[in-house]
Amino acid sequence: MKKMFSMLMLVSVILFSGCSDDDDNGFDYDVNLLIGKWRVTHVEQKDGSYFDVTSSIAESVFEPTYATFNSNGTYSGSGEFGNGSGTYTAVGKTIITKVGGDEYLRYDVLALSGNECELKMYEKGDDASLKIKCKKQ
Repeated sequence: MKKMFSMLMLVSVILFSGCSDDDDNGFDYDVNLLIGKWRVTHVEQKDGSYFDVTSSIAESVFEPTYATFNSNGTYSGSGEFGNGSGTYTAVGKTIITKVGGDEYLRYDVLALSGNECELKMYEKGDDASLKIKCKKQ
């Protein structure tokens, strides 16, 4: 689970999409909604409930975590899961992130409206996943 958290920040969250200004990339959502800076606000717990990682108590152990997705297909992230940058593409409901040209994490968009989203993050071919919620800054 810690590995998945580490990977999340390197490609970051939460998560989001659009590899260009071109809406013909096959993404099921409006790319313009996704471009920008996002903060991870909630992480799914084992019982299926969500833990608010933005509370003052949570922030004492969970560093504020952000991801910025740019219209040119690049992203950067910082916070609890580390610091990093790479590229991303979006097809259907899935955002595929790459670091150094190698696929890193995938995010399935479960919900997206306005400035909030819910994502399921996982490694390709791995049964383990983690759901997160994010808010656009």
